[in-house]
Amino acid sequence: MKEDNLIMQTEEQVTEKVTIYQKIEQKGQKDALAILEAGKEKAEQMYASIIGEAMQDNKKRLEKARQAHTSMLKGAQSQFDHSLKQYTLSVKKELIDQVFQRLLEKFKAFSDEDIRSYVVNRIKNEKLSGKETLKVSSNDYDRYARLFSSGKTLNGMILLDKLSMLLGNVNYQLTLAKDGANISGGFQIIGSYYDIDFSYEALFDDLKRLYETEIATILFDGDE
Repeated sequence: MKEDNLIMQTEEQVTEKVTIYQKIEQKGQKDALAILEAGKEKAEQMYASIIGEAMQDNKKRLEKARQAHTSMLKGAQSQFDHSLKQYTLSVKKELIDQVFQRLLEKFKAFSDEDIRSYVVNRIKNEKLSGKETLKVSSNDYDRYARLFSSGKTLNGMILLDKLSMLLGNVNYQLTLAKDGANISGGFQIIGSYYDIDFSYEALFDDLKRLYETEIATILFDGDE
C-alpha cells in the first residue's frame, strides 16, 4: 500500500511540474509573441518613417531635377534663338551681298558709252589740278586708252586728251598709268596731294552704307 501511495504521490508531483512547465512555456510563447508583435509594429513604424523620408528626399531630388531641366531648356532655347538669329543675319547678309554682286556684274558689262558716262560723271565735280594720273585694272587698260586718248603720250604715259575734252577743259594733262590697279573695274585718280578711289568696289561700299537697310527692307519685308 505504501508503494502504491508513493507512486501516486510521485505521479501527482510530475503532473504538477509538467503543468508548471507548460504554463512557463505558454507564458514564454505569449511574451515572445508580444515581443514579436511589438517588434513588428516598431519595424513597420521604422519602415514607414524610412519610406516617408525617402519619399521626401526623392521629392526634393525630383524638384531639383525639374529645376535643372527647366534651366537647361531655357539655356538651350536661348542658345537656339541666338544661333537662329546669327544664321538669319548671315543669310540676309549673303543675299544682300548677292544683290551687289549682280550689280557688279552689270557694271563689268558696261558698254563703251556706259564707261564714258561713268568716268565723266565721277570726275566732273572734282577739283582737279589737271596733272593727275588715272589707274585702271590691267584688263581695262586698252579700253580706257582707246576711249579717252587719241594716242598721244606724255612722260612715257598715254595722254587722256579725249577725256579732257569730255570734261570741258582741253588744258588738262591727265595721263593713264602703265601699272594696273588691284580693282575689278572703275578707276582711281592719283594726285600729288591725295588720291580718289572711283573703283567699283569703293562705289559699292558707299552704296551699301547708304542703301543696305533699304535693300534689306525690300528683300525681307515682314520677316522677323
